[in-house]
Amino acid sequence: MYLPFRYSKNIEKQILWYFLAIIFCFKKYNYVLDVGCGYAQNMRFIRFNFYNGIDIDNKRILKNKAIFKSKKIKFYNHDIIKNKFIFKKDFDLILLIQVMTNSLFSKKEVTKALENLIQITKGTLIFNTSSKNKKDIKEIEYILRISNVKYKKIYYGVHGFIRKIKIPIISQFIAFICLILVIKNNRFFYKDKIIYICEIN
Repeated sequence: MYLPFRYSKNIEKQILWYFLAIIFCFKKYNYVLDVGCGYAQNMRFIRFNFYNGIDIDNKRILKNKAIFKSKKIKFYNHDIIKNKFIFKKDFDLILLIQVMTNSLFSKKEVTKALENLIQITKGTLIFNTSSKNKKDIKEIEYILRISNVKYKKIYYGVHGFIRKIKIPIISQFIAFICLILVIKNNRFFYKDKIIYICEIN
């Protein structure tokens, strides 16, 4: 298995996985909420006391429950767009990774999900956007500002030629080089892919 425990031939996704692995390796979180958790692959990145994963796909939730038996790991069939997550407040880490990039979401749904998550975050909220959210960016950042959320934007979009490279190991190596550039000088990257790191008190 390749580091950082998630692997993709898609270079931009691999940059994202690398970046998250670096962020999470320095801190242990108490309560984690993974929104759109899928098969809980993000859990591999994080050191935590309690992990909650939510997803609208009940088949995934049932499979996760069958695999993870720890009392510190819980899964729920829940739609964050409809209402807040009511089982626990004040998560010190909330992840919304590869969720807002879904083209099925309308602008109203994206902003509603963000508003709901801000209300239950007491720490760090991390989410990413793509070209599919291009028309939503101003609204997203407006919601963050009026909610007094401090945030940092990390661009990680690469040139179309580089995106076409989908060769195992080679694409991961290129993603690693890109990661170094992302950390050192973010202006070389396209703004169609953004990681938002938000701090909420």
